[in-house]
Amino acid sequence: MLRCARIVVVVATVLLVEGTVRAQADACAGAIPVSTGVYTGSTAGMTSDGSSACQSTSPDVWFKYVADAQPKLVEITTCGSSFDTVLSTHTGCPGINQNVLDCNDDWDACGSASRLRFMPNPGQTIYIRLCGYQQDAGDYAFNVQELTGPADVYVGNMSESLQGSRSGDLVSVLTDSPICNAGESPIDWYGAPIGIAPMFVFNMYRLKDGRLEQIGASWAKHSQGTSQEDWCGFGCAALPTIQRLGPGCSDTYNSNINGRQLTYAPRSEVNAWNGAFTYATSMLANPVNPSTETERLCEVRDQDLDPALNSGATYFLECYAVAHDDSNHMNSLSHRKVAITGGSPGATWSFELQGPAINGPIMQSYTGATAVQIPALPIDDGRCFVACKTSEVSAGVYRFEYAVYNHDKHRGIRQFSVPVGSSTTIANVGFSAPPRSGDPGTSDAWEHGRSGAMLVWEAPAYEPTLSSNPIGWGMTYNFWFEATLPEGVKADRVRVGMYLPGVDDEQRGWLSTPAQICAADLDDGSGAGIPDDAVEINDLLYFLTAFEAGSTTVDLDDGAGLGNSDGAVTIDDLLFFLVRFENGC
Repeated sequence: MLRCARIVVVVATVLLVEGTVRAQADACAGAIPVSTGVYTGSTAGMTSDGSSACQSTSPDVWFKYVADAQPKLVEITTCGSSFDTVLSTHTGCPGINQNVLDCNDDWDACGSASRLRFMPNPGQTIYIRLCGYQQDAGDYAFNVQELTGPADVYVGNMSESLQGSRSGDLVSVLTDSPICNAGESPIDWYGAPIGIAPMFVFNMYRLKDGRLEQIGASWAKHSQGTSQEDWCGFGCAALPTIQRLGPGCSDTYNSNINGRQLTYAPRSEVNAWNGAFTYATSMLANPVNPSTETERLCEVRDQDLDPALNSGATYFLECYAVAHDDSNHMNSLSHRKVAITGGSPGATWSFELQGPAINGPIMQSYTGATAVQIPALPIDDGRCFVACKTSEVSAGVYRFEYAVYNHDKHRGIRQFSVPVGSSTTIANVGFSAPPRSGDPGTSDAWEHGRSGAMLVWEAPAYEPTLSSNPIGWGMTYNFWFEATLPEGVKADRVRVGMYLPGVDDEQRGWLSTPAQICAADLDDGSGAGIPDDAVEINDLLYFLTAFEAGSTTVDLDDGAGLGNSDGAVTIDDLLFFLVRFENGC
């Protein structure tokens, strides 16, 4: 007995080191229990006692997975097998078509191997059949992995684009909304009156003459339930409910469903940073009929679509989803190129989606521009992106095009500032914003002017009535001007000012600018943080006050001495400032 025990211990130790277990069962009733690990064996000489839509009669082996009280996402694959495999999952024995949950023959990522994902109920037993395609047999590697990561809202490849309604010179441009779960936990999808399902918005952009401009924006679309599809090809672990989207699964609302105006509510009701939304105080709980046929949808003007007025323009449609349990906001949106293939002002426009969807912010498709994320590391609120494209319009005269996109910054943006120097000649200053489509707030243009060494655009400061025009989440505003620069384009920190009250009213990021202001030139004596092309006692006093308060307006360096911000106010910033203050630059 002792000798046998020693043999068992030795074998178990070897198996643990190798990370594999040699185990197989010819019949469903004798299925081998599995958990995370690799199980090897051979189907050669095995009988067939199961079937699925992917493969009926074929030599097979059987495993079973028993879920604990807190089920996990389980992924099973046959990568590493020597033959063309088929996997199927069943609720009981015998494992046949009548109790099959799912099956898979070939998984593209692993050749002729197979993959399935499932998320069982607490205590549920899932029976797993492994066989060969068309009677094939051989050595297999059966890989089991329990996954416990968070949910991840991912927007996939849109497949539809069409004109919906018309109201005067405004049309609604509609597309579908392929929302996928790229994570390892379910996404909550509880509609009204709970209201914690994903919410999504639609945007349209035009790239023309070097300017990426948002020409359409919808309100936030709310949904009631979800299907369990696999549009994104992640491998759907379907759940038997419409109130949770399984890991790897997808739900797509088509263009016609997305054209129902009463399912939309203002974007301002949603906190895009944490996904917070309160149904009881929403317009959805107290419905108000839209005032036009296009209001709340992605409204676009005829003049922005007319090919006769937009020669050489490129267009994009975008879908962006927000959810309270989303672990990665940066893949929660996709945009796709769309061509205008027919129509005319006052009539019906026709569209054609082209190329694959590009997952991520629209700034990726702003050709020729550079962009910066502000702040680099968001902590208690979201981020925005500022892109800049420069071009020399004549000798020594440069055109600056800035696009400011608020990705998920709940506080919004009401001010944008660019270092230009106090003596630089500035001309042809401009601003544009997309139509608000009845969303609370105004559509007033931002005022602009010179302030010390800065060129500043701003909207009215925060008021509870929202009588302003801040850049809300999922929105892009444009700013431009021309500058006479004998020494060419420089680089410095552009600045964005917050709309809603909070800790820091201003955040900064490096980008192309007309001038580079000395890092120690922080204030003109007003205490407002306006540089004036001079380094004096005002700047020292401003720095010390902001440093003591921990304000990121003096986040000047990350310790490398290159003037790169790191999202923290530390001794590195003090040392960086003092050196430049002492040197006068």
